[in-house]
Amino acid sequence: MDNDYKLIKDIKFGMNAINLIIREASSDDLKILLLKQYYRYEELLSKLNKYKYINYCVPFYNKLMMFFSIKSRFVAKKSDSMVSELMIKGYNIGIINGRKLINSGELNFKLNNITKLFINIQEVNIKELNKYL
Repeated sequence: MDNDYKLIKDIKFGMNAINLIIREASSDDLKILLLKQYYRYEELLSKLNKYKYINYCVPFYNKLMMFFSIKSRFVAKKSDSMVSELMIKGYNIGIINGRKLINSGELNFKLNNITKLFINIQEVNIKELNKYL
C-alpha cells in the first residue's frame, strides 16, 4: 500500500470519527472545537490531493463498526468527557500510524513533511481536548 494512501486513510478515518461523535457532544464549545479539528483535516487532505490525487473512501463496514462502537459507549450516559476521551484515543492511534510511516524511511521529502504536519495536528487536537476530560 502506498504511504500517501495510508496517510489519506488515517485522515479520512479521523474525519469520519468526528462526523459521528460530534452528535454526542453536549456543549456547543466542544462541538465548535471538533468542527475546527475537522477542518484541519480537510486542509491537510487538500495538501495531499494537490501532491497526488487519491480518492479514498472509508469502507462501509468500517463506518458501520465505528458507528456502533461510538453509539454503544453513549447508551447509558453522554458526557463531553467521554467524547474527549474517545477522540484522544483516536488521535493517539493517528500519531502512532504517522510515526510508523516516518520511521519506515520510505517517504519522499514532501510526504515526510505532510506526515509530520499530520502528527503535529493530532498533538494539538489532544491538547485542546484535555480540558474536557
